Amino acid sequence: MNTDETQNHNGSRGGQPYPELTDELRRLRAQRKSILVDTAERKGIALRIKDMTEYLNQLSEEIEEYDESLVRNYIERIDVVDNSFDVKFKTGIVIEIKK
Repeated sequence: MNTDETQNHNGSRGGQPYPELTDELRRLRAQRKSILVDTAERKGIALRIKDMTEYLNQLSEEIEEYDESLVRNYIERIDVVDNSFDVKFKTGIVIEIKK
């Protein structure tokens, strides 16, 4: 039996109708899920930036003393390097401060 003979009248092979369409549908669903996750992450980051901007606008021009709430709310970590340190904010922004 050749390939054409194994196809039934609706174009299926081996009992699975339209395998190419099924594979494409799975691929598109996975792509849609990935896009929705990326969009949600971007919205979360945008909201954190907005909150940070509002908070910083309420502060005086210069921060003159340590503020625990500022650190806990907006700084993810501080990496100390030989001649500098990097402040990584929860929004993903990194600022390098040199000695």
